[in-house]
Formats: sequence, C-alpha cells, structure tokens
Amino acid sequence: MSESPTPAIAPVRIDPRDFIRSPYWPCPQCKAPNSFGRLMVCDRHYVRRCRQCWYTERFALPPINVAVLYLDQNFLSNVVRTLDPATSDSQRRRMIQENALDFYRAAFEKIHRLAKLHLLVCPDSPIHYDESVVSADFKKLKRLYEMLSHGVTFWYPDEIRNAQIRNRARLYSGSPEEELVQVPRDHIVHGKLNVWRDWFQITLNLSPFPGLIHELREVRRKKYANFARVWRMWNGDANRKFDDWYFEERRGLSKVLKEKLRGAIRRHVEIRFGHRQPSMEDMLPDHAEMLIWDLKKTLCGDDPDPAGFCRVWEFLESDALDDVPFVRVASLLFAGMAEQARGGKKCPGRHPFNDVDAVAAYLPYCDAMFLDNEMAGLLRQRSIQQRLNYSTRIFSARSKGDFLTYLNSIEVDASPAHIEKVREVYGSDWEKPYIEVFYEAAE
Repeated sequence: MSESPTPAIAPVRIDPRDFIRSPYWPCPQCKAPNSFGRLMVCDRHYVRRCRQCWYTERFALPPINVAVLYLDQNFLSNVVRTLDPATSDSQRRRMIQENALDFYRAAFEKIHRLAKLHLLVCPDSPIHYDESVVSADFKKLKRLYEMLSHGVTFWYPDEIRNAQIRNRARLYSGSPEEELVQVPRDHIVHGKLNVWRDWFQITLNLSPFPGLIHELREVRRKKYANFARVWRMWNGDANRKFDDWYFEERRGLSKVLKEKLRGAIRRHVEIRFGHRQPSMEDMLPDHAEMLIWDLKKTLCGDDPDPAGFCRVWEFLESDALDDVPFVRVASLLFAGMAEQARGGKKCPGRHPFNDVDAVAAYLPYCDAMFLDNEMAGLLRQRSIQQRLNYSTRIFSARSKGDFLTYLNSIEVDASPAHIEKVREVYGSDWEKPYIEVFYEAAE
C-alpha cells in the first residue's frame, strides 16, 4: 500500500507594503494620493514611506512624560473576567451584584485609551508572572498585562532593594565625593518609559519550567504558615508600640543576610571537601547573597579580611537604612500589620509578601497604584501615612469613583497638541480600546 504524499505547504509571502499603514498622505515625491503612510515609530521619531515610489522621510516627535500606574493582580483578574466571553454567567451576575462589572470594563477602556495616547503606562512585573502562572487564566492574564505595559517591566523587587542599599552604602562608606542620589525611575525598569511606541508588540509564550507551578504553590503555603505564626505572636505583643515593630523589621534584613552568608559558606566548605555536589544555587547566587558581597566591596574595597563583614553588619543595623525606600516602606507595612494584629484583627486569608514587595519596590516610582482593599487600607493607616513621604495616589475597589476620576484627569490635562500628534502618527481610530482582546481565544 503506497503512502499518500505529504501535502505541500503553501509559502508565506510578505509584501513590504504590508508594513506601510494608515494614516496616508499624498506622496511628496510622486504625488500619488493616499500612499505616503507610516512605516515605523522609533522612540523619538517616526518614518513614512510611499507605497508607490518608496520615497521615505523621517519626522521628529516631541518629548513625552507618561504617568506610571501599577495594577495589582486582583485588578487584572477582574478585567479578564469582565472582558473574557468565556466567563460564566454566574460570575458575571456576582460581579454585577458587587457593582464590579461596569467598573472594570470602564477602567480598562480608560487605561488602554490613555496607554495608546502615550499618556500612561502600566509596567508589568515578575510578581505578575509568579501570581499569574499558577492560575488557569495564565495566558489571558499575561496577554493583558503585557498589552498594557508596552514592553516595560519593573525589576525584581530584590533587585530594586539591592540597588537602593548599594546606593546608600556608598554614602555611608565616607567617600568625600559621594552624595545621596536616589535610584531614578528609568533605571529600575526593562524597556523605556518616555518614548513613542510602534503599533505592534512581539511577545513570547513559553511554557513554565517543569515543576515551577508546584514550587510556587509550595512556597506560598510555607510562607502563609510562617506568617500566621508571626501574626499570633504580634497578637500577644500587648506592650509593644509601632516604632518597636518598625525597628525590629528594619533590623531583620541584617539577620536574614547573616544566615544567608552562613549557609553559603557551609555549602562551599561541603563542596570543597566532597560532601556535597554543586547545585545551580551554588553556581548562581541569589539576590541576597550578591548583596552581601556587593556591600563588602563597597564598604571595604578589595580587602580580603573576613573581619570586613563587621562593617557590613554595622551598616545594615544602622539608621542609614531609614533612607532606603524599599527597607523603610516594607518595615512600615509589617509594623502596621503588627499593630492590626495587636488590635485583635483576624489573620488575613493569604500571606501578604508579594503585596508588600510590590508596594515597597514600586510605590516610590509610581504616580498611582491600584491595590487590593487590605493593602490600600494598610497604607492609609495613620501610623504609616505619617511616616511616608511619597505623593503616589493609592486606589482600590473601595475608591472606584476616585480612580475613574483620576484616569479622566490624565487626558484632561494633556495638551491638544499632544493628542493631535498621536492622531497624526497613528490615525484617529488608534485610541479605541481593544475590548475584544480575548475574543480570538474564545473562537
């Protein structure tokens, strides 16, 4: 029996004209009408090309200064439920009863419109990935947060913490030429914030590493068990005050790093004498271990004397860390939770570490954040609010109206010249929000 021939695959043909898009002008060279279209947008300029004679011309674009908005995982999940045609009727009814369905649709439409008008960007983060990958809606969540981020991704929170601590250590080292300069916003993101963007994005949909989802769930379970134990301890601290908890949390970093160094030395000794096989952890130290060695070099130079670590611990336990935004904000948040526990509040149903990391790392660099009600309420706690020096606007599901008003104000405050320039480059239909984002997946 002869085998049937393999059907030929039709070649894919790409016409270069496919990349020349509206809005079209008459060509300055050949005078052909409706042929001189947008070819590409490149940060500070854009390029037009004629579909007939290939005449090409570059046009400068004005500087922009976008607002930075951080959207937490709960917001993204609700937007997916709102826009996804696969959402069940029971879920939609529940969202309608909670006055959530119309809000999340309106909020998405405003945010995506502002993003396409180059007035707003919503950077994604590694926290978004870690919280999305364990969800059944992972691909949809990823598509949503990447669409709103336009290729801008915050660093890992630990990377931001390390950069801020190293920056402060340089001043602490006593070098006369050093002065305290905060780590700028452009330095803690992958991608560019204040640039004009092309009309398309390219992203990769890689499957999670084997075992990653199980590992993340197991880490989450262990973290919550430890957090519940600490909550019970806070609940019994009747004689302690907010500042006591704050200073304890601030000094906690020194304890964590000391234990990290002990563990690293122990592993390397075991490897040296053949009692341990090297692992990936041994070859690629984590952010905490890298911070230890960076601080040793910053504070002690190239001196190999192990006694130099005393200088590192002295720095980490000093008041200098009050000037490190991540350490200060995280310590305030945990002190605020300790105050809540002492007041008799029930332990939250999940551990707050991802939320604390996101707020501590990203709040100083955001114009606004949309958080869950628990975290937003914690930031409004008087003992915390009095000690924060940031103008970042905080919103949650309890301030829906204020959030929509804030989004409206961004476009109201934009100059007419900027809006006209966007329409010149992308066309008048460009700013329409893409509410059909999940319809292709449903077909």
